[in-house]
Parts: sequence; C-alpha cells; structure tokens
Amino acid sequence: QLEESTGSKPTFVIWSPRHTQALYEDIFRMYNLGHTLSRSVNDIYGIFPHIPHLTQERIDKPRACLAAASMIDLIKGGNYSRVVTFDMHAPALETAFTVAGLGLEHFLTSAIFSRFLKGLSGSRLSGAELRIFGMGEEGAVENPASDQEIFLQRLNTNDFIAGSADIGGQKRALHLAEDMMDNKAEAEGAVAIAVKQRDPQTGKVSLSGVIGPDLKGKIVVLIDDILRSGNTLGIAAEAMKKGGASHIFAFVTHPEMTENAENICQELLDKGVLNLLAVTNSIQLPEEKRFPGLVQIQLDPIIAAIIKAEANHHSASAAFHKTLEEEPLQIIQYA
Repeated sequence: QLEESTGSKPTFVIWSPRHTQALYEDIFRMYNLGHTLSRSVNDIYGIFPHIPHLTQERIDKPRACLAAASMIDLIKGGNYSRVVTFDMHAPALETAFTVAGLGLEHFLTSAIFSRFLKGLSGSRLSGAELRIFGMGEEGAVENPASDQEIFLQRLNTNDFIAGSADIGGQKRALHLAEDMMDNKAEAEGAVAIAVKQRDPQTGKVSLSGVIGPDLKGKIVVLIDDILRSGNTLGIAAEAMKKGGASHIFAFVTHPEMTENAENICQELLDKGVLNLLAVTNSIQLPEEKRFPGLVQIQLDPIIAAIIKAEANHHSASAAFHKTLEEEPLQIIQYA
C-alpha cells in the first residue's frame, strides 16, 4: 500500500536489485510497485541502473530460456512508460525495448570510467584516496604522487590500451578508447581482446589468445558489463599481463558477484595481476562481498541529474554528460 498520493505527476521508481539471494523477490517488488502506481499515475519512469537477466538475450540451443524477453515483459506489465539504465549486455536489447513500446535512456559507463581515469590527479574525484600507485609487496605506497603523475602522462600517450575480456565486449572497449584518446581515428588500434572458449557442459572458461596491438609496457584498462565469478576477468588480465602490460586496471559496471567471487578478485589484486578493480553501485553490494582495495563508483549524483532533467523535460543525455564534466566522481575504496 502506498502511504501517500502521488497525484498525476510523473513518478520515478528507483530500483536496484539486491544480491542474488533476494533477486526474484526484488523483481516482483519492481513489477508490483509500477502496477500499483499506474492506477493513479500516467507516466512512470523506471530508474533501473541494472536490469538482471539481460545476458540471456538469444536462443542458442533448443528450449533455452529467453530471460531478457521475460524481464522486458515484466517491466512493460508493470506499466512503466520509460526506463533509464546503464550498460545493457547487448546493443540489440535497445530494439527490444522499442518493440515493447517502452521509452529507453541507455547510458554507457565507458564515459564514467574514462572520467575516472582522467580524474586520477585528484581534482575530479571525491571521497577516497586511491591506493593503487607504487604498491610494494607489503602494500606500502612508494611515492604515490610521483607515480600518479607519471601514470597520467602515460595515459595521454600511445601507452594506453582499452581491453575487453571477450569478443562480445569489443564495442564497449572501443567506446572507452574513443573517450580516452584525442585522436578518435587511432582508437581501433588501441583495443585488445581476450579470446576465450567456454565448455558448454561445465561452463569452464579457457583462453585462446589475445587479439590486438603489442602490449609490452602498455597500460591496459579492461572494461566489462558484469562481474560474476571473476574467472573470466582473471583469465583475461593474466593473459594481458603475460603479454607485457605494465599496469592492468579493470572497470566493471554491475557487480553481481556470485559465490567466492570476492576471494578470486581480491587474489587478483593481492598478486598484482590487477592494479585496480572498480565497479559501480548499480547493485546493492552486501558487506560480505566487499573486500580490501575494491573501488566503488557512486552513480547517485548522475542519476539525480538524469531524474531532474526528465522531470523538467530536458535532455537526459545532456544532463549525464554535463554532470560528468562539471562534478567530481563520488568514490569509495574498501579497506
């Protein structure tokens, strides 16, 4: 039961699913709240930073579940008229929302991650002093200001490579390269892709190789949409480290983090395979999934700007980019 009337004004429902144990209960709550609001509200905006199950967007074997279509049907059935989300698994899903009659604002987090990298000088970040530069074996910071200055200079040279953990993420990595590089024409040559094979019976992932430029001495920034077990990320990072990369930073939008993922990811940081692992707060991360060194980028100020723009019939896309340009990113690094 809603405790107060929303009137006929446009209403914004902010929904972020909790971890897997409560996922299906949360999905029903999203559906039920929209359905209840629709009895008195004409326009219901779904602010859904992460929409689960969108990775199952195609039928690759007989009787396979098409969970992405089911999720879109639930959103439509909840009488939402417009959806705001971040980094959907496949670009083709945008068409599925349109076919369902749902308005969609889909934002790529590559713009957020590039702003993070460009803001490492400290002027564009707020909320934490990152422990990533000059880390010795005992975790002591060795002249971090100097290391950070050198790193920032290298990011603006040919030392930067955007990496993808698989072929499906190639466009995501290309967007990051375009955001980071002044010469957009050179972006395609700054993308490395880890080619993996997945056993259809066991689901075990193995690496076939790395496609792309020479990684020797390069700074590789891996970007992906979902972090589940951490195995794929680890395999890709280790392959690029063996290829000669000097630093590997990993940015993942949605930290679903299944059982033991936190231990796998922390080991990657502890062993120096990853120099940084950053995620967003698109999913409510339970305390047991937080581990030392994990960086979480807060989407709250960006979402607030988008809601304000939508409520005033302004461009949500313009609000998104203006917030990134003018406001420091809010970050947390767990200790």
